[in-house]
Amino acid sequence: MKSIGPLLALLLIGLISLAVYIFYSRIIPYELNHSNEALAYSQSIIFAWAIFNILFNYILCIIIGPGNPQNITGMQKCRKCELSKPLRAHHCGICGKCVLKMDHHCPWINTCVGLKNHRYFVLFLTYTWVGSTCFTGNAAGFFYGFMNDPLFWISFIFLAMSAAILTGFAGWHWFLIYRGLTSIEIINSPWCSRPRNISRNFEIVFGTKNPLIMFLPRYSKLKCDGVCWPDD
Repeated sequence: MKSIGPLLALLLIGLISLAVYIFYSRIIPYELNHSNEALAYSQSIIFAWAIFNILFNYILCIIIGPGNPQNITGMQKCRKCELSKPLRAHHCGICGKCVLKMDHHCPWINTCVGLKNHRYFVLFLTYTWVGSTCFTGNAAGFFYGFMNDPLFWISFIFLAMSAAILTGFAGWHWFLIYRGLTSIEIINSPWCSRPRNISRNFEIVFGTKNPLIMFLPRYSKLKCDGVCWPDD
């Protein structure tokens, strides 16, 4: 699994590059000549904003990582990695260590999704959905102009499938944030039955309760340390 990660990262960058090339060399010029110029320029800006955020959040998701517990005196230790194991931390067999508020191991980022990089992962999914939807929405209206263009059809089919898949996958992670849970916890955990403070759930992941700031490309440290989880 660890060896597949770099290959998937290269594949992702390649697919993004192909989508950008097709969008700005094929779709936008065609739309400018056969449709509303204002619509073409607005879609161009939306797509550029989505691509920037996709790359920004993807890179930070990998660089920052999920967060791993330190050895804390008096706290129980994991029998596998011998690190302290706070509440809601889980051991990842692929990474070989415990992860704070672990959600799952993602081969696309070659690491786990946990406390510190969950927001970047969710925003990466969200903006990938925005970019895929923007591409397919514009391409669908002019596909008859590219009937003999294989690169166009490869991009269109892949991004249409991505938009459909990410509708469920990104939606699932927004639901988890809303509930204050992880994919591991929602299966079988006492946390599932506890009513949570919704605004604090979002603050734990994004570091802010402001819904507008949540979507901006930014880096800031989280207020939650992944060790203390007060009841509410």
